[in-house]
Amino acid sequence: MALKHALLVLSVALVGPIRAAETDSWQELLRQADSLSVELQQDTAIVLGTLALSKVEAELGTEDTAVARVLHRIGNYHFYKQEYSEAESFHKRALAIRQKILGSRHETVGYSLTSLAVIYRRLGKYAEAEPFHERALEIWEDVYGPNHEFVAWVLNNLTTLCEYQGKFAEAEAHCQRAMTIYENLHGKEHHLVTGCLSHLATLHKRQGKYAKAESLFVQALAIREKVHGPDSSWVAHTLIDLVNLYQLQGRISEAEAYARRALALAEKSQGPDHPLVAGYLHNLADLYCDQGKYAEAEPLLERALTLKRSVLGSENYDVASIEETYSKLFRLRGDTAKAMETAARACKTMHKSFVDNAMVLSENDALSFSQRLHNSVDNFISCYVELGSGNLSVMKTAANLILATKGRVSDGLFDRQRTLVQETDSTTVAVAEALRVAKLRLSRRYVKGPGEDSDRFRSGLDSLTTLVNELETDLSRLSASFRKKRQIRELNVDSIRASLPENSCLIEYLKYDYLSLQPNSATPHYLAIVVSESAEPVILNIGPAAPIDKLIDLYRQHMLRVPLAGLPSDEDVEEYRGLAKELYRRIWKPVENHTSAKKLVLIAPDGGLNLVSFAGLLDDTGTYLIERCPIHYLSAGRDLVRLKDVATPAVGLLALGDPDYDASVTDRLLITASLQDTVANPEYSVSRSTRMGRGEFRGIKVSPLPWTRREVKRIAQAWTTTRHEPVEVFCGLDASEERLKAEAPGKRVIHLATHGYFLQDNASSEDPGGEAEQDYGPAVRNPLLKSGLFLAGANQRGQIADSAGVDDGILTAFEVSAMNLQGTEWVVLSACESGLGEVKAGEGVWGLRRAFQMAGARTVISSLWSIPDKQTVSIMEQLYSSDDDDLARVMRQMAVNEIEKIRNRGLPDHPYTWSAFIAVGDWRIYQ
Repeated sequence: MALKHALLVLSVALVGPIRAAETDSWQELLRQADSLSVELQQDTAIVLGTLALSKVEAELGTEDTAVARVLHRIGNYHFYKQEYSEAESFHKRALAIRQKILGSRHETVGYSLTSLAVIYRRLGKYAEAEPFHERALEIWEDVYGPNHEFVAWVLNNLTTLCEYQGKFAEAEAHCQRAMTIYENLHGKEHHLVTGCLSHLATLHKRQGKYAKAESLFVQALAIREKVHGPDSSWVAHTLIDLVNLYQLQGRISEAEAYARRALALAEKSQGPDHPLVAGYLHNLADLYCDQGKYAEAEPLLERALTLKRSVLGSENYDVASIEETYSKLFRLRGDTAKAMETAARACKTMHKSFVDNAMVLSENDALSFSQRLHNSVDNFISCYVELGSGNLSVMKTAANLILATKGRVSDGLFDRQRTLVQETDSTTVAVAEALRVAKLRLSRRYVKGPGEDSDRFRSGLDSLTTLVNELETDLSRLSASFRKKRQIRELNVDSIRASLPENSCLIEYLKYDYLSLQPNSATPHYLAIVVSESAEPVILNIGPAAPIDKLIDLYRQHMLRVPLAGLPSDEDVEEYRGLAKELYRRIWKPVENHTSAKKLVLIAPDGGLNLVSFAGLLDDTGTYLIERCPIHYLSAGRDLVRLKDVATPAVGLLALGDPDYDASVTDRLLITASLQDTVANPEYSVSRSTRMGRGEFRGIKVSPLPWTRREVKRIAQAWTTTRHEPVEVFCGLDASEERLKAEAPGKRVIHLATHGYFLQDNASSEDPGGEAEQDYGPAVRNPLLKSGLFLAGANQRGQIADSAGVDDGILTAFEVSAMNLQGTEWVVLSACESGLGEVKAGEGVWGLRRAFQMAGARTVISSLWSIPDKQTVSIMEQLYSSDDDDLARVMRQMAVNEIEKIRNRGLPDHPYTWSAFIAVGDWRIYQ
């Protein structure tokens, strides 16, 4: 069929040469095809290659290494034409033959793997490309040694792939190694070396290191002009790199001159209709848009789209990038309807690309990769806001895209964790265990601090961080059960509406960058989407983020200061009322009319709004929001759909309180010994700690919390009365990390009454919300290492616990994320500021709250600031005494009871004592 089709296409021009070639051997035909391919005559090469394939199969059969060789060549010819689907088919056939006959470790298998990996990368299938490259690298290192040119070739391909995935550190390491190999083999002025220089420069550019990037690009350009001549395609590649850099720096005139020259070179070397020319057209068009040359820009964009779609189809990242520039052109010309339509199409493609590829990335890499999706969402919303249309269809399209993309990273990780717990494959289970141990080792090293050797400390953190990322990636690839869940969870207005409880509504806040075009700028804004059971969705403009975030900062400072002073003064009350009313006006008033008469309001905050207790907001009449309706929090609206999958609840209550922070290592060793029979993996559950108590935690001594013993005893009594399930209470020496890790799995509710901490970046010693950060360098960026809980023995870390094999009493959120809490309904963090963490736009708060959700807990109840012990005991006793099946109603009643109690005593009803605790997750209580 392939031969007949090719002959039909080229019958007029090639009938003579083909007839003459029919008498040649398959080897001669393949030689001629290769020569034609080098001369860029791919169509003729494909015809001759197909003739060669027919002859070799007739001579040797369909499964021979010679057949694989011909298939591989034909695949290359199609690849050079950017006919990727056809190329993939030929290379897959070649790979199958080579593996069957030669084995999976043969050098020619590496050729097929690399060719397929490059195809998948071009198609935007990064998740499929990476393991193929890595297998080829292993084969060629084994066959040729670590310093062979083929090894450098794969390393170069991995550099590009890692760059696309946002894995810049890995990309740079691959590129540096490849460049060293090429320099040793060919000298410093070889085109392969300049390719590495350009790669390194691109990595610096992507990270905002423009001066380093320009220096490397200019160096590469000079070498290429000298070696290849000023009119070569190699020069065109480097010119376009400089175009992109100069455009980012606002050096538009320089960028345009280079872009024009690069396009002319590309058209000359490839032909004006070659798909590779599309990138050059796109770059020049984008520059024209920035200069107001709209008439010149549009035909270039149209040509670029046509060329890219012809080989990649409509749902590809490169196509979406051109469409986003097209939407920019439409906006500049005032055609906002077309701008939004084009931006929406691009955003949907970016979303699909993210879902297809992020599932095999580590957590940090997925966050980095998601930046492309966030940028696309920002572009789309900017178009929508500018359109200003009340058209219901347009509004629903916008709402669907926002709901589908917010919280996508977290949702994917929660799903991954849940499915991995059910995994039975022995290899996958082993990698999962290795990941848990690696997380604990990294957490130990972080808490230990730099000591006297900060360089060695940072190097150790880097190594462990890399190990964790690699294990997370390996685990996601290996998990068969997770691969079965690859289908995109259908999430839109209709699925959200169908998941809402009766007579409720969802308020989905989003912080986004409004992209202004004249001049180019990005200004953070807030918006809100309101979804209810019967009404159509409504998108509301909340306003610029700067004044709102400034107000939230004042609110936070107030709520952190007041508890330290005892009872709030009249000045405190007056200050709070002013802040709470202004916050109400800015963030709640716009949605107010859509929430009235609702029995339940579900709030999914974003940005700084995650740090606000909406319950304590005041309307114009002086009424607190919680007095008007029950409130419950979600990380994102998509939680409504995810939480529909109800896991079998675990059984019983585990409560830890009043830890003995000064417990000696000797005493804690007795606890460790008693837990040996219940701990599946001693290295995981009972860490062999090497911490020294330096660095971030140096000098921290936590004081006893005697009220927490009363708290856990009282909630235990309330639990047995309302739930009739077993309860385990551990205090003093028993309130330890070892005990928690051993006993928590399988518990319905986990209650932790202790000191919590959140280490803020660049916090001052005067800031009650955090501690000044030590010089840890850039090695650790995981915010889950910067929040946690203090448990038994925390004040004794750095003594002989290192060699004794006990934990140090500091439980980081990162350690929590390695636990298995599937079936746990609640985790109650009765600790100061346990709801804090690093706020990531669109992904919520990354701290203890998120870590327990990652571990499997459906709902986490935590505090946003410190509250007195006595009030905490009262609130928690009410929480466990209620027999209501709706957590939102329970939380509301607790707050209302405390408000009434305070008012009856004639005291100010300031919310610092009753609105600190928020519940995030499932609002249902399963009996």
